[in-house]
Amino acid sequence: MKRTSGIIEHISLAPRATDPWQGISADVIRRFVDVLCSQHALPKELLDAYHADLEALDRWLIETKKRTLISATDEDVREYISVSLSCLRAFYGFLVSSGCRDDDPTDPDRIPRATRALRRDREH
Repeated sequence: MKRTSGIIEHISLAPRATDPWQGISADVIRRFVDVLCSQHALPKELLDAYHADLEALDRWLIETKKRTLISATDEDVREYISVSLSCLRAFYGFLVSSGCRDDDPTDPDRIPRATRALRRDREH
């Protein structure tokens, strides 16, 4: 407590949230997934993946940018995607170099399976 001019004022020791949306993202994510479920009848596994992806982005934003999923900027989202892709490329590069995989699915020169199948079908 702080005494000022004979009046006792309470001082909040709790840190102030830098983002007014802090603590609300989980509810917004849940509502978004509920809407997708009811309006688009997406498979549960896909909805779970969406939920996990949005939670991961929200956590990253809070930890690195002091913002939430709701208040993120376009630059924040681009940085997150870049960091995630860099991580995936490093991970799959590690698997290839350690002999766990023969190919790297993140290699930009790699031809996607669907494209390979189309080429193969056209050749026969």
